[in-house]
Amino acid sequence: MKTKEELAYIAGFIDGEGYIGIKKYIRNSTKTWCPMYSEKISVAGTCEPVIKSFDTIIKGYINFHKHSKLSKRGYWSWEVTENKARLFLQMIYPYLKVKKLEADILLLLGKNKKKTKSNTIKEEDRMLREKLYLQIKELHTFKEVA
Repeated sequence: MKTKEELAYIAGFIDGEGYIGIKKYIRNSTKTWCPMYSEKISVAGTCEPVIKSFDTIIKGYINFHKHSKLSKRGYWSWEVTENKARLFLQMIYPYLKVKKLEADILLLLGKNKKKTKSNTIKEEDRMLREKLYLQIKELHTFKEVA
């Protein structure tokens, strides 16, 4: 288990350089199409040890990205989704400052998804998930403009 100081450091890194969001996918089935919503947290940077330190909290996906617009020397990224994203957020939540609202929205989505055990999603749940997706998307758009 990480110390409070380590979790606060990680939360600060997520506040400054991370992404807390919801990804929307359309799942095709033989009966009908159904939007699926997935919690996602990611962070990227050029300092390999810092990015890899996230994996000591929750095992995620670590990738090295070669030369790009973001970095001429390449960069590292770490990502978690679904249950791991929710667990990670619960650990760093008390220390978030900037992205606390995104975290709240993501945790609401997770709470809604946990109550639905079957593959059939009620219309009210689908509408709530879409609303949460649009809210977090609007927050990201606002931050890009500001």
